[in-house]
Amino acid sequence: MNTEQFLRLTTPRQGLKILAELVVDPERDKPGWRYTTYPTVEQMAEVAKQLDAKGRTIYHACNGFGDWHPHPKKPGKRQIRDLGNVVACRSLYDDIVSVRPTASFLP
Repeated sequence: MNTEQFLRLTTPRQGLKILAELVVDPERDKPGWRYTTYPTVEQMAEVAKQLDAKGRTIYHACNGFGDWHPHPKKPGKRQIRDLGNVVACRSLYDDIVSVRPTASFLP
C-alpha cells in the first residue's frame, strides 16, 4: 500500500485534509505543530512523501475540516482543528470513553 492509498482509507472525502509537521519555532522553547491543508488526498500524499524524504516528523488528521477561522482567544491567530469545524470523520478505530456531560470539550 502506498501513501496515497493509505490516506484514502484514513481520511474522509469531505473537508480540507490536514498534515501536521513537528517544527522548531525560534520564538518558543519547545517544538510545535505546523498545520497545512490540502483540498485533495493526492496533493496531501505528495507533500507527505516529500516531507518524509527529508526526515520530518509528520502526522495526518483523520477528520475533514472547514476553512481556517479566527481563534476566539488569541487575537491575530487562526485555527482549523476544533470540534465545531469538523466536516467529516474517518478512523482506523474508535476510542470512545464515557465522559461527564459537562466535560469541557463537549459543545
